[in-house]
Amino acid sequence: MLRLEGDALRTAWPQLRYMIEQARNKSKCTDPFLVEDVYHQCMINDTFCYVVGEGATIQGALFLRPVNNFGEMELHVWLACFKRPASLANHVEWLEQLARSIKAQRITCHSPRAFEKYLKGTEIVSKRFIKELF
Repeated sequence: MLRLEGDALRTAWPQLRYMIEQARNKSKCTDPFLVEDVYHQCMINDTFCYVVGEGATIQGALFLRPVNNFGEMELHVWLACFKRPASLANHVEWLEQLARSIKAQRITCHSPRAFEKYLKGTEIVSKRFIKELF
């Protein structure tokens, strides 16, 4: 996966924005965030955007947030959106390696979807999925 930031993110944003809106509509997400909030968080380096593909051929995107949770690092999957045949399932190992590289002790995400099929070994805590790394 390729990290997008700065001008590369700015150039890809119209396509990424559309993908985020599609994913939100499909999942019936009730989180009231604005799509522009995602862009802003990426531009201030609070959230990191990783994509599969480049230019007009972006097939998927992960928006990840490193979180210090009372002294324990977590890698939070804020958003994941993929166009078929691309899938989050194809990138779980990469995601775990990235989490370990930042010394995260777990990967988290909140989702109305059944992420346990993608992140094996997760514990469901009121739709908060946690993958312990150590």
